[in-house]
Order: sequence, then C-alpha cells, then structure tokens
Amino acid sequence: MNTNMTINMENSNDHHATTTSTTTTTIPPMGSFNLFEEIFQMKPITTNKQGQQEGYESSSSSINIFTIAITLWYLLVPALLAMCELWVRLFAGYVGPIGIMQLVKENYSLEPKNNTKVLSIVIILTVVSTLVIMTDTLYVLQNGPLYGAILFVTSILVSYRLCYLKSMQFTTSIVSILLLVAIYLITNITYGTDGTGTGTGIGIGVQFGNPADEVKIQEGLYYDENNTYISQIVQHWSHEYRRYDDTTRTYDGTKNGHDYDYDHDTKVATPGQQQRPAATSWITTGDGRTGLPFILNKYDLREYPTWVRVFLQVPANDENDTDTNSNNNNHNGYNNEEMSSSSEYEYIALDISFPTTDIDTDTIIGHDTSKPMYLILHGLSGGSQEEYIRDMTIRRNKEGSTVIVMVARGMMDLPIQGYHIFHGARTSDVHTTATIIKQNTIRSQSSQQILIGVGYSMGGIIISNYVGRYGTECALDGAIAISGGLDMRYQKYAYRAQRLWQPLLTNTLRNDFLLGKFGHRIKSKVSAYEFQRILQATHITEIDTYAVVPYNGFDDLDHYYRSMSLLGDLPHDPDTDAIIIPAATTTDTNTATSNTKYKIHNISIPLLVVQALDDPLITWKATVQNTGFMHPMNLVNNTSSRELAGGNSNLLVLLTKSGGHVGWPLGLMPSQHKWKWMSDLAMSFVSSIDKNGKKMESLL
Repeated sequence: MNTNMTINMENSNDHHATTTSTTTTTIPPMGSFNLFEEIFQMKPITTNKQGQQEGYESSSSSINIFTIAITLWYLLVPALLAMCELWVRLFAGYVGPIGIMQLVKENYSLEPKNNTKVLSIVIILTVVSTLVIMTDTLYVLQNGPLYGAILFVTSILVSYRLCYLKSMQFTTSIVSILLLVAIYLITNITYGTDGTGTGTGIGIGVQFGNPADEVKIQEGLYYDENNTYISQIVQHWSHEYRRYDDTTRTYDGTKNGHDYDYDHDTKVATPGQQQRPAATSWITTGDGRTGLPFILNKYDLREYPTWVRVFLQVPANDENDTDTNSNNNNHNGYNNEEMSSSSEYEYIALDISFPTTDIDTDTIIGHDTSKPMYLILHGLSGGSQEEYIRDMTIRRNKEGSTVIVMVARGMMDLPIQGYHIFHGARTSDVHTTATIIKQNTIRSQSSQQILIGVGYSMGGIIISNYVGRYGTECALDGAIAISGGLDMRYQKYAYRAQRLWQPLLTNTLRNDFLLGKFGHRIKSKVSAYEFQRILQATHITEIDTYAVVPYNGFDDLDHYYRSMSLLGDLPHDPDTDAIIIPAATTTDTNTATSNTKYKIHNISIPLLVVQALDDPLITWKATVQNTGFMHPMNLVNNTSSRELAGGNSNLLVLLTKSGGHVGWPLGLMPSQHKWKWMSDLAMSFVSSIDKNGKKMESLL
C-alpha cells in the first residue's frame, strides 16, 4: 500500500489554497445584490419595429407596477403551489385507500347526522386522492391503470351514498365536479380515422396518465453480448447489486433474465450470504423515492469524510465545450471580446477523501494504488457536501479507495475570476481533471490502478457527454451516469417536472447561484428583458433560455441542449422531436454501414447509464425511448441496418421500474441504508471492470 498520493498541479495547493484574482474594473464583482430592490426598480420594456423587447426605456422614470406585481407573483407563488401539489400527490397513495375504508365504515354507521363538516373534508380528500392515483403518470406506472380506476369508482360511489344519506348537498356538488374533471382527464380524443390527425372522423378512447409518458419497454440491464469485453464485465458483475425492482432482468440480445424473490422488505439471500435490503415498499411513487431520501438520509457529523482540498487551474474557455454546428461564428460560446479576454484561466476544486480505518478517530491510512480511484461529479448546484456523495465516499473509503469530488467552477465557495461560470455543456474541466489525476497519481507510479468517473444528475449528463465527446482521448477507464439523461432536448417537454419539481429547484438555482453569487455579472451580459424573465422563471428550461443561453453565447436553447447531451448531435424532427438517424448505406447486399459518426459512436470505455423509469425530474425519455434509435437495445448495439445507424456496444443501460431521481431507497427504514443501492451498484460495476483489466477490445 502506498500511503502517499502526490498531485503536482501548477498554481494549486492543499487545504486553504488562495488564488490571486485577475479581476479588472471591467468585470463586475462577485456577490449578490438586493433582489427585491432590483424588482422594485423595474421600468417598462421598449420594443423595436419587429416587436422584439430590447431593454428599459431610457427616458422613462416611471416604475412598471404591473411588471413588479407579476415578477413578485412568479418569484413566490409557483414554488408554493408546486410544494402543495407535490405533497398532495405524495400522500395520495395513502390517503386514498385509507379514506375509502373510513367512508365505507361511515356508510354502515348508525350514528345520527353529526360531524358533517369533518366528513365532507374526508370525502373530498379521498376523492381527490383516488383521482390522483388514477390519472398521475407515476402512480399508473407503479400500480397499473386498473388499481387507480377501481379506487376512484369506489370512492365516488361511497361518497354519493354518504352525501345522500346525510343530505350533504354542497359536498355532492364538489364530488360531481371532481367526477367531471376525472372524465376530462381520462378521455382521449383523436382526430382522423387513423388516429394521427389525418383523414376524417373522431376517435374517443380512455387513457390513464399522460399517454406521451407511457412506458412500453422492460426494465433491466441492456448490453451487447457480442462485445466480449463488456460481456465479461457483466458476467463478473453480481446481479444482486443491480437489482432494485422485483422484475429487474438482464437483456443481452437473447432476452435472458434473472428473477429473485421477496421476503417482505428483505431479499431472500442464499445460505451463507448476508441478506440485502429490498426496495422500500411503502414509498409509493418516484416523487417519494426522490424527495424522502433527501429528507431522511442524513449522516452524523462524526461520520463525515475528511476532505483535502486542492485547487486546479483550468482553461477559462474551451472550444470543446460546445457543438460546432452552430449559427454563431464564435463556437466558443462567447460573442463578446471583453468576455473572452477577461481571464485566461479559472479554478475548480478537487475535494479528496483518502481511505480510513477508524470512523471514530478518522485516522487516514493513505492512498492505496491497488484499489480503484473514483472521480465524482455532483449534481446541479451541489458539491462534496451532498449527502449522496458523502454516502458514496464513506463506503468506498472503507474499502480502501480514494474518492475525488470535482467541485465545478463557481460551486460551493469557489470564486470566479472572469465571466466563465459553470454550465452543463462544459466537459473540458472533467478532461483536465481526469488527465491530471492519471498523470500524477497513476502513470507516475506505474500502477495498474483504474480511474472511474461517477456522475449524478447533472454530473451524469456531463460525464456521458464527456465520454462521447473525447472518445479515445477520454482519460477515464470507465464511467457511470446516474439519473442523467442522454438527450436533454426532451426535457423541454417534461411538463410534469416543470410544474411540480422545477419551481423549487429554479428558486435555489436563481437565488443562490446565478444571482446570489454572480448577479452583477449576469445582469451585465443579458438584456433587460432577459434579466426580467430570469426573475420570473418558474422552471429550469426558462433559466436555461434566458440566462445560460445568452450569457454563454449559445445560439438558442436547442443549441445548448445539443451541446450538453451525448445524443445531442443526432438530428431530430423539429415538429415531432423524434430522433432522425440517416439510413445506413452499403455497397454490399449483406453489410450495412453508416456514413456519419456521432458522439455516441466515440465511446471507447465502458459507460453505464442508470435510469429509473419513475424519475420525476429527468424524464426517462431523455435517456431511452419505446421505439427507434433510442430504444435501449439499439443504443447498446453497434450493428447498423439498412434503416438505422448503430449505437455503441461499449454502452450499458440499466433501467429500473422505480427508484426516483438519485433515490432508490432501501428497507423499511431507508435512513438505515441511505444511498446503499446506488453507491454499491457503482462499486460492483467498477469491481468487475477492475477484475477484467483496463484494456478493452475495440469493436467500433
């Protein structure tokens, strides 16, 4: 064991490294401004001859009261409404069945007419809850359509009977309105005889949940068995670690699968093996599997990892961070000369946690070159303080692995010298970090140690994009993307997430990061109209449209999402948003080849993408599709056909029916296991890579 890991980085040091700022007077200072003061100083917006908003009226001293009121509304109300609706949907799975039992009991109660107000509230809550269970996409995915329909019909029948017996006319009206709402939500009207909107006639059907989000693919592990190296990894990868749902299977092209049994909340282990906790059965949907772990899974202060911070100098702006098929002549993402020359370099932080042996004394035993090393990419506005990163770090440290968290530029307490702050398409920082680690800790010691990248949420998006963008130059030996989409263009249509989850995330991103740390710089680089829309934004897509895109010089939202996605360079139909792959061409009747290679075809290392089908934040459709090129079997298969270009056999896709977003809670008491499933999944995959060696067979 080597008890020292040396990292020689120019202009960087351990612990409290300080940097000399090159900020000039042309660069606004860091720090927030008074948000409400900015709002109350708003003036009317001017428009040009084309009707486009340009900026504030320079000659106007009047304050736009209407704009101020609207801005305050968007700043406060959507997040509050989203929180209320989210809690209603979260508890609907419990309130509905319990409420029905109570109403049935009341139907056969011999007590006289009393407590009708309380009974009215119970009736309304029960009907609303069963309505949610019947129509909410995540409940339908979890329980199927029949369960919710039976609950709703039952609640309507017992409610009407109670209202009749106790003469509750007002409650009867409310129940009737809810019934009409239910009919509207489950009725699917199609125009045209073929159901596509063409031809004549009207078709009426029944739908449960959003039909656009209907899952028609099987959960499980998808990989290409024809790739010998990947097949060996899967063979050495214990299926116990990759199971979460009771129907999770492995698909290798032959549809082979492995089942396992449940014993309440504990998986049945074979003799001599420790029982593994099963998926938490009492959390009913992806909303709960996402939110509750972040509330319940807290580590004690004494368990926190010991971090050694190193500052790493990175290029301020890199042309590899944007797709080059842009309408903008400056593909680096900035169209302002002052902005481009503001600072040649920026700094990111590497929080390093070495293996420990004693959790009470936190005694550092040092870096072990015989164990895999992990490079962690955190989620949006996160850092090494995130509980799921602590979980991963603590577990891997106990096994002797060193964990390095790359804190993105501007995140946590990191300053920015110029204008080049974090955005989701920036992969050059990952490449710089991984390359430095490889050169200074692995190659310099002539060890066979492997370096694995693990990204969560936004970090998962970035690491997938990095692996595809850099191809054979990728400095990692393997990568895992957890709850990160492969094509973020589909997030524009994730309306449920935009309504329920993103208002809360938008407030945090806007108030704490964009305006809280870089407000003066953001305001100096966007128009008055864009700044106003940033203040009024209610979901991430609006933040991206009015802040990230103009500030960083992307052409538009589509250009930004294409640049940040592994599948972003694949052309798609703007009307249907369907991926269009040019048909493979061939000169041989038996062999088909594609003329065009995309980022997915550049993957040169094992890349595991993990996605829960009930993820309420990043839609599963941003990772896989029911049909076409983004069907998981096509993504992992590099064999082209006459109709479809192939994917990449170095890619593995693991789908779970449930799990939420960076969630996957385990056991009756999830706080006991925290993020065990997610952390151990990564560990087991990495162990299999380590057992099979770093050198992989190139089948591209």
